[in-house]
Amino acid sequence: MKSIVIIITQKCNAECAHCCFECLPNSSNYLTDDEIEKIVTYAESHDDVKVVSLTGGEALLRKNKVIEIIERLSSAGKETTLISNGFWAANETITERILSELKSAGLKYLTISYDDYHAEYIPTSNIKRLLTVIKKFDIDVALNMVVDRQHSGVDLLKDLGESVFGVRITMVPASPVGRAKNLSYDDLYFKTVEELELACPATGWEFVVHHDGYIYPCCSPSVFESNLRIGSIAECDIDSLEHRLYSNILLYILRKEGLRWFIDKMHLDLSQQKFVSSCEICKFIFSDMEKIKEISDDIKDYYEENFENV
Repeated sequence: MKSIVIIITQKCNAECAHCCFECLPNSSNYLTDDEIEKIVTYAESHDDVKVVSLTGGEALLRKNKVIEIIERLSSAGKETTLISNGFWAANETITERILSELKSAGLKYLTISYDDYHAEYIPTSNIKRLLTVIKKFDIDVALNMVVDRQHSGVDLLKDLGESVFGVRITMVPASPVGRAKNLSYDDLYFKTVEELELACPATGWEFVVHHDGYIYPCCSPSVFESNLRIGSIAECDIDSLEHRLYSNILLYILRKEGLRWFIDKMHLDLSQQKFVSSCEICKFIFSDMEKIKEISDDIKDYYEENFENV
């Protein structure tokens, strides 16, 4: 296990229409301190854990807990990353103080989630200020923007101006998961199966701890709406959950053969359907485990043919 993602809360100060996690200001879904302690203790004591990423919801609504986690893991030699919407950069004094706390704790990488949807709740001046002030600190920063045909983010980037110079910017198409299911489908960037890459986009399985305590093999929101969850941190120790992750034959086949293997074995005709991403196809396939059971013989044959490598 080289990477752990901890979604510490579903609570967020914004209620964006494109939110894949359906985060809310009044959400009471979060990982307990005991559950977080379980994860952090495991990461501290296992050399194969290299990176731990913290996100939400808005993770910094639990700032003290986030600082504590970063301090402990950094002291244990782990690289820590954080995703935030930047709501806290309300003025220069507060921005410098919080960035100083994160830097002192050992944070290596900060990703700001901000786009036209976030701008409804968080002033652009906050993000402009944050991206300007962070240059005083040795923290790598990136900007992650979710876009659709009506919310391209182009004008937003103009408003951010010189503050984005040197900042890595990633634009991700909005997917119809979570609250984004209510977006107009005419605005989404759909593609045919032939236009999409059918290899799993994950370069390696992450150990993703959702805010409800369930474990997933990657951080794609589409996968959170499938049956690809590994188990619950409340019910199993992490060693057992890690073993389940790396010994799961379905995930092994997905990594080695890609989605095409399942499409062919299940005789799926997707020629009339469109998807935003390959992750959506993954959700489509693994949301119906009865159909997966129908190809159990194919899965068994694959296991037996590749046993030495599994």
